[in-house]
Amino acid sequence: MINKLTIEYFKAIDFIEIHPRKLNILVGRNNTGKTSVLEALNLMQDSHELPPNYQSNPSNLINHKGSSSIIQIHYNRSKEEKLELYHIDLEEFLVIFKKEFQDGLQHLPRSIFLFLLHDLNKTTKLEKTIKKILKDRTIDSYINKVLDVESNREKIQNAAKMTLRWYDGRNSGYFKGHPYSNVYDELIREILSLIAKETPDVKDLVRHTSDIIPRYMLYGFSANRRKETSYKRHRERLIYIKDPIESLKSSEQNESVANEVQKIIKEADLIQGLERFSFNSIVLEGDGIIPLNLMGDGFRVLISLLATLAGSPPRSVILLEEPEVHMHPGYIIEFLKYLIRLSKRGHHQIFITTHSFDLIDSVVNPTTLSKEEIEFLKRNTNIIRLNKKEKAGTIISEEMNIAQAKESLNDVGLDLRGI
Repeated sequence: MINKLTIEYFKAIDFIEIHPRKLNILVGRNNTGKTSVLEALNLMQDSHELPPNYQSNPSNLINHKGSSSIIQIHYNRSKEEKLELYHIDLEEFLVIFKKEFQDGLQHLPRSIFLFLLHDLNKTTKLEKTIKKILKDRTIDSYINKVLDVESNREKIQNAAKMTLRWYDGRNSGYFKGHPYSNVYDELIREILSLIAKETPDVKDLVRHTSDIIPRYMLYGFSANRRKETSYKRHRERLIYIKDPIESLKSSEQNESVANEVQKIIKEADLIQGLERFSFNSIVLEGDGIIPLNLMGDGFRVLISLLATLAGSPPRSVILLEEPEVHMHPGYIIEFLKYLIRLSKRGHHQIFITTHSFDLIDSVVNPTTLSKEEIEFLKRNTNIIRLNKKEKAGTIISEEMNIAQAKESLNDVGLDLRGI
């Protein structure tokens, strides 16, 4: 279990230190770093998972006040993990580009040549030509000619500014984003065209392709290599749910999970007269059948969350971004009960961002929970209030247990309402 998380110069956060417990609820006004905390944890789980909003410019992950970002996690087992993000210079960017181009060209599969040329003899001859170009290093001169073009140089400089290097103490890699992809795609075409003018065997290939070769070199080969070299740093399994209904589509929807969800629905009496639940429909007593997609958004969000989390491996770190959206207050209470049971049974650690006063009030004033559930919340809940200093705009964190949060409930409520 994570017992300390430090984040330095990541997105809008200058520096915060958090001491998580089993159930961690992040509250605060908009733009105070709640989502950034979840994204920092997710980034530690898989360094290739670039937050969607930063695909166009990964360099924005580093706060403008710092030259690098550091995310560090300490575990109960006296282990720690660190992820560092750095800006790179033009020289390093060119090294990356040249290596990726040469590797991509070298690993083009024979099946692509055959598909484009429809001729085994031409394919064999072409493979030999490419190997020769790579072996005698004439490929370097072709790359340098294209890179020396002034208009290309400007594009490369811009892409370099937006590219980040990550390092975790054992492995390193790059966040390249869309600018790198666009430049790489354009330059591959120019380099291949330049080679074709001077190498008749390659001319055939370039004439037959406009997209396939560049796209494979950029995405196909790179994706395969990432799978081979990807290194999972985390000790616990991490599950990040931003959109519950979308998450359900990619999760396992088997009979066992459906039975688990059905059990919860019946225990909480969420649907009167429920006879059987499936991921396609709800069967009511008396042969009434309701397609699941006709149920309300709040119910479908709840079902999606229950189903996605039902199969969580033991000791998972679960990140939930505003799970209460569209939910009726009654559903929120039942979901809280489920999280308590889930954490106890699977030894999970849960992080939630929320704007729901109903959720916070259910935790701080748990009138509808059992004594055992209330005791669990008292022992294991950390309410993390994020706020901005008025003049400096620096994000600060305040950690509260149940009793402290109860005393500050009015202020927390104002934050949740954005007042």
